[in-house]
Amino acid sequence: MTATARRQRTSVGDRGEAQTAVVLDALVDASTVVLHHLQAPGFGRGDLDHVVLRQTADGPAVIVIDSKCWSPGIYVQILGRTYRGLSRFTPAEHVTVTAAAQALADHLEPHGVRMLTPLVVVWPSRPGRITSLGLRLGDGTPWCRGEHLAIRLRRVLPAGSGAPPDPRLVAAVTALRRGA
Repeated sequence: MTATARRQRTSVGDRGEAQTAVVLDALVDASTVVLHHLQAPGFGRGDLDHVVLRQTADGPAVIVIDSKCWSPGIYVQILGRTYRGLSRFTPAEHVTVTAAAQALADHLEPHGVRMLTPLVVVWPSRPGRITSLGLRLGDGTPWCRGEHLAIRLRRVLPAGSGAPPDPRLVAAVTALRRGA
């Protein structure tokens, strides 16, 4: 891949992360902290696009969200292989957010957090619609289209308690910022 192609791919991915950040930042309240662009602890080059920390009546809950930008089209799986239209599409088969979320869970174990199932949010890279016919990501992580993210989060995030998350927990996650 040329340097120009790599920069273009990165900028498309950055747009997906930015769109997800807008939705997540709207969740911030007294009980919720959202952090972006984190390094997965002990996971080599793995990263955590977004982490939501929420203080609930049952203690802290954490969800990891990975952002993707894919071309509009119809995505299908046939015999474990993913296709966009008639072309093979391997990025859906190489998602690693569940392993990165587990690395974060191990890192946060002393804080007694409840890790929620991670989520991949997929945005179209240009105008158009992403349609799926039974698409399952490679590591089994659930996914949703970007326009459904807010609805999905209302279903999976437990209610906040009104109290802020433990500052030690927030510091432990903040310390994972890329470049920190």
